This record gives sequence, structure tokens and C-alpha cells, in this order.
Amino acid sequence: MKVVLAPIGTEGDVRPLASLARSLQDAGHETRFLVSPDLVEICTSVGVSAIPAGRPLKPEMERINKEGNGKPIQALKAMALALRNGISDEFDAHAPYGDWADLFVGSAPFQFATAAFAERRGVGGLLVGHVGSIVPSRFQPPPNVPRPLPRPFNSLIWRASFALMELAIGKRLASERAKLGLGRMVGGLRGQKLPILVAMDPGLWPMPADAPPHAHQCGYLRRPDEEELPREVEAFLANGDAPIYLGFGSMASEDSARTSRIVSEALQTTGMRAIVSQGWSTIAGASEQVLVCGHLPHTKLFPRMSVIVHHGGAGTSWTASRSGTPQVVVPHMMDQPGWASRLRALGLAAKPIPCQKLSANLLADGLMEAKAMGRGGARETMRKTLEERDGLAEAVALLESMAPSTR
Repeated sequence: MKVVLAPIGTEGDVRPLASLARSLQDAGHETRFLVSPDLVEICTSVGVSAIPAGRPLKPEMERINKEGNGKPIQALKAMALALRNGISDEFDAHAPYGDWADLFVGSAPFQFATAAFAERRGVGGLLVGHVGSIVPSRFQPPPNVPRPLPRPFNSLIWRASFALMELAIGKRLASERAKLGLGRMVGGLRGQKLPILVAMDPGLWPMPADAPPHAHQCGYLRRPDEEELPREVEAFLANGDAPIYLGFGSMASEDSARTSRIVSEALQTTGMRAIVSQGWSTIAGASEQVLVCGHLPHTKLFPRMSVIVHHGGAGTSWTASRSGTPQVVVPHMMDQPGWASRLRALGLAAKPIPCQKLSANLLADGLMEAKAMGRGGARETMRKTLEERDGLAEAVALLESMAPSTR
């Protein structure tokens, strides 16, 4: 089987599909992995040879993060503009492999080239997302709305979201499809019937009860981290009580100095030690009690923490939940408020702190609440549940079933 995989987004979108590409290769299949030039290293870390495609993503995502932090409507508008600007890049990246692949895999819901090339070639296609709310439903709103509303309002918000996206990218998308000899999508973006895979354990976020037949669900797509913790991290861990972890991944901060100050003051109040991952927020403040690092292998680090403070991305939420460590979520945009609310409801996290309300006092309170939760109860139950599922094996089996003649 020959598979083109083309994720759109930051590390939380790229790493799961890179892990899937590696598992496909291990099963004897060929892959072509198309990714933004500034995210190639993520693919290399899981043993996947990536093909740089399009423009660097980080500057665009920093703009979206800064415009959309805590502002759902602005976030959606910024995302729509980025998608319109990037559609031609995505179609151009697919073009060299359009007649090669038996199957096309992209990120849900924003990889429109995947559906077009699968349709043109007459082969299977699959859109992969990591949160149950990517499936349109009367039971839940789109990912950027944190909580379910009454059913009529959920449906209304879905229709409005599709209308906004159609307005933003409809003409550009139709133009690129026309170059492939394809007409407009029947029913517009709302009429998309390409199979969807929700790659997230149902225990954390299930699909809605009215999910369509072409929607599937499996466990999260994550390989165990092969890299070891750096020596300075091991030394820090051995030199005192279990520290907290704090990192906001690819969420850019409008004022990194303010964020660093808040973190420092909260740690002084609680007397806790911390490992701080700078991420795109460039959080600083190293001291004897605080170790500031770059990227670290979360699956090996999180089980050794006392509390995990993060932004609520799907991948970090899964990894933190699988570690059994209590969490504090500081959501910024898109599906992160939904994750914060859900993890709290499941008993896995303390009361969330929206990024625009983050303060030293609130962070200190959240740290103390999470630490008091400990590692037992719901956290341990969820850890065992997530350990039992192999999302990668499930996803490979689904893809093989979609291309039976090449299995």
C-alpha cells in the first residue's frame, strides 16, 4: 500500500500522523509524509523521512495564537485566513504524488487537498483528528466552543462555522479543485463525506451518538518516546521532591516576560520545584528550583512529575492522562477550552485557568489543588484504561481495510 500523509498544524497534529507513518512502514507499506519545513525534525524523531512542503508554519501559527488566545471568534477568523492562504501550497505539495498513492491521509477538518486528490484518483482518503468534537453533531458544538449547548444551538453553530469557512476559502478551494478537473464539493464543506478517524480514546473524548457511518474512532496515535531524558533533567529529578512540569507547547505568548513572572511567583508561593518547557512562549526563569528546557520526551517525563501544567492540546492531554499525574490546564484557543472542561469533569485536572486570566494566585491555587488530588482514584483508573489501547494498530488495520487490493 502506498500512502500519502499530509498533516496541517503544529506538533500536536504532526506527531500523531508521523507515528502512524512509522507504523505503516513497519507493517511493510510505503509512505510519503508532507509537512511544513519547520516541523521536519518532529518526523525524524520517530524515524520518518519527511518531505518539506509549503511555507514555514511557525510564523503563521504565532500570529493565530496571539490573535486568538481566549477569543474563539478571532481564532476562527485567523485560522480561516491562514487556510485560505495555504490551500494552494497544500495542493502543490500533493501534486507530485497524486498518481502514486493508493490512499491519502490528512488532518481533519482542514486538509482539503486530501479529499480532492483521493476523489481525482478514485482511491480511498481519510481525515484524522484528535478530539471527538470534530464530528458535526447536534449533541456538541465545534472544537472551538468549550461546552455543549442546547441541541438547536449546537446545530446552529455548526452551520454558522461551515458558512464562515465557505465564505473564507470556498472560491480558492473551487479554483484548486478545478485545476484537477473536479467541480465544487457537493453541499460545500458541509457535504464532505470523506471518512473521518477520531484518533482519541473514547474514555477521554468519545464521538457523539449521532456520528455518521463514515466516522470511526481508535486510540490516540503515539509511539513510546525513544529518546532518553537529558542528563541535566535526570540530575534535577534526583535532587529533590518530584517537581511540576509547566509548558504551553506551540502556544505563543503575547507577553512572555509576564508569563515567566507569573510562573516564578506561583512557584515561590507553593514552594514547588519545576521543569519548565519554553515552547513557543519562551518562558524563562531558571534557578536552583526551576530547570528551563526545550523539547522533552513527555511519555518518559510526565509519570515522574507531581503536577502537569499545560495548554490543553489533544496530544498533551492524552499523554498527561496516561501518566496518571494530576493536571492544571491553561487553555488558549480552539479545542483547548473543551479539553480543560472535560479533564476537569473526569477528575483528572484541577479547575482550569483560561490563559487571559492567568495570574500567580490562580496558578498557585491550581497547583495546590492538583497536588492534593494525588495519583490515585480517577487518575489511576484512566491511566490503566489508556495503557490498554493500541491506537496505532487500530489505525493501520483501518487503512489496510480501505485498500484491500494492496494489502
